[in-house]
Amino acid sequence: MGEVSLEIDDNGIATVLLNYPAKRNILSNHMIEKLEHVISKLKNDPDVKVLVLRSSDQRFFSAGGDVKEWKDYSKQQAYREGNRGGKVFADLEDLPFVTIAAISGACLGGGCELALACDIRVATEDSTFGQPEITLGNGPSWGGYYRLARKVGISRAKEMILLGEMYNANQAYNFDLIQRIYPSWDTLLEEVREMSGRLAEDVYAASISKQILNQVEQGMIPNQLAIDGLSASSFAQTATSVERKAAFLNRKK
Repeated sequence: MGEVSLEIDDNGIATVLLNYPAKRNILSNHMIEKLEHVISKLKNDPDVKVLVLRSSDQRFFSAGGDVKEWKDYSKQQAYREGNRGGKVFADLEDLPFVTIAAISGACLGGGCELALACDIRVATEDSTFGQPEITLGNGPSWGGYYRLARKVGISRAKEMILLGEMYNANQAYNFDLIQRIYPSWDTLLEEVREMSGRLAEDVYAASISKQILNQVEQGMIPNQLAIDGLSASSFAQTATSVERKAAFLNRKK
């Protein structure tokens, strides 16, 4: 049936593992239910500072939704499951801390939509990406239309969704679908550990910056002056801000 496990280390870095290797980590109803539970737990844990989402198997991140389940859905069932998965991915996107999708291998369909709900997406050079739902007479159902368009632009999103083609890591990087490429699984994990540690050093600043950027991306802040004021006031006189400014000024003496 597959599992979604959660581990949280002493530094507040959470790792969510997709573990359904027999089915290439397809996002079955069971897997969506497990993700829903894990994300709900993370949302209510004040000690978590960063989330890393990855597969337990370097051959695939996720091959997407479970076609066997979806093929027999009535319109009402499809609507319900589309909304359910969409809410789970929206909850992932809205987590207050930074989320990193560490991708290796196939990242397709619903798997690509899952990665798109994360703030930072990094991948090994042998990874493949795509939204191939149209080849099955479907379209993205878990936020793929709007998140993909926001990330890569409407023209590229139309190409990816309407043609249903596969793309390699270099192409995905050039599209801004991912932010970094690494030569191997081991290098990816090592770099993600370093990145997570850096982000965990000042979770407040990272969290506020993430929230502001999400609002900008979604068109929720009407003018840039509102952003500037919000940013400046949010960081003023926080313990970390005071400490780091003092250290900076001492270095200048």
